[in-house]
Amino acid sequence: MDSVGRVFLCHNSLDKEFVKSLALVLLRSGALRTWLDTWEIIGGKDWEEHVQREFFKSWACLVIVGENGLGPYQRQEIEWAKARNAADSSYLLIPVLLPNADSSALTILEEILPRIHWVQFNHLQPDTDSAEPILKALRGQRPGPPAFAIRIAVSAEEWETSGRLDRSAFLRGHKLRSAKRLLTDPNVCDELSVAFISACDAAQGQRRRNAVGVLGLVVVLFSIGAAWWDSLQWAKSNGYPSEYARYKFLWQLAIQRQIPDWVEINPGTFVMGCKKGRDDIDGYWCDADDSPHHTVRLTHKFALSKRPITRLQYAYYLWDSGIKPTASRVNDWLPADAPMRVTWQEAKTYAIWLNKKIGSAKKTIRLPTEAEWEYSARAGSDLSYWIGDSLGLIMPGCSGGKPGTYDVSEVREWVEDVFEPYDPQDKVDPVVTRSDLTLVERVVRNFQKGGGDNGDDPNGCRAASRIGYEPGTFGASIGFRVSRGNPIEEKSPD
Repeated sequence: MDSVGRVFLCHNSLDKEFVKSLALVLLRSGALRTWLDTWEIIGGKDWEEHVQREFFKSWACLVIVGENGLGPYQRQEIEWAKARNAADSSYLLIPVLLPNADSSALTILEEILPRIHWVQFNHLQPDTDSAEPILKALRGQRPGPPAFAIRIAVSAEEWETSGRLDRSAFLRGHKLRSAKRLLTDPNVCDELSVAFISACDAAQGQRRRNAVGVLGLVVVLFSIGAAWWDSLQWAKSNGYPSEYARYKFLWQLAIQRQIPDWVEINPGTFVMGCKKGRDDIDGYWCDADDSPHHTVRLTHKFALSKRPITRLQYAYYLWDSGIKPTASRVNDWLPADAPMRVTWQEAKTYAIWLNKKIGSAKKTIRLPTEAEWEYSARAGSDLSYWIGDSLGLIMPGCSGGKPGTYDVSEVREWVEDVFEPYDPQDKVDPVVTRSDLTLVERVVRNFQKGGGDNGDDPNGCRAASRIGYEPGTFGASIGFRVSRGNPIEEKSPD
């Protein structure tokens, strides 16, 4: 319809300046179009005809009265408006009192428009806020705060009465979102309502954080349950005892990483190999495998793992590397803290993995050299056995070595070197190694005390004892330690 948005301003010409200001405010609202004779009628035209035409295009009429009362033509316009309102109740007829209106103006409105509520236009400098009562009347809205704002005010009073402890009336969800939009209008919300809405918002934020916390806890518990189930299946599918499920579960959580403990060993000089008068005692003699003796000087500090690598430490390496243990190892896992039986290649591969894990350019994790191993076993002494020259001093089994190194002789131990006869020349940081991992024999040190399949006679407990095995040999009592020291330069024996 053409009349939509058109507002007719019925006024006394003597109040024109106020009316112009009001017209501008209504135009700025964006949804209304006002018609003012001084803006629209061209000179020389019939003003009465223009006024009548624009009146009947409008959908609302503001009857404006100030201190000057009604104008001579204004009464006629009021009659038109009353007639239209009577014929069509949707046509709006709204009395407006200007800021300069006195009691006589109100009396006039009550006479010509009885029982029709009037709107006060209060400010001498009209703006959108000052015209809000008129805009609300044109929109069919209540002149006071929204009903929702009134309910908020009531709830805020109850909250205040409780000492701000009662949260039963707190707003949530879309009601809270609607209330927060009211905060931008100071004419709608007083200070108490603002505080109430802010408290509601804070409480909802806390509820959300609590919900996130609960959800997070559920996710964590679910993840823990899933990790435990996965650990059980891992242990079962890889042939590990059920106890290993607990270990793998902790590894997934980055707890109890199975990394060896170390003993630092300072450099020094010692006589390596079987020395007559020192090592050929208790009915044993020096042979071609451990002779001739020669002086060795180690020039760099190094570290040796306190114990041979355990079954649990080796299982951690397999898990971290994604390697499935071979079927032949089914019975190799308990007790978990016992030394792991391996081939030389397996020991070498473990050392390479651990070096990638915790090694550095200056401190390489590797198998110990034969010289490092015997130097640590003698621990600065010049005795045949590790802590004495009689086997009776180190019962049960061979034990001792450098204070802080443990479990020496629980298993025979692989070292880096190729098994070759000793050179009688004095050596500095000696090592005999080759790139071929499959053919040449490698040195095994520390024969376990005992007999039968699991060990040798006490001769093996001498610090000089050595033997060679092919790298693929899997013995019942051959394990290994790792060393942390200078990198080894690969070379062939002289």
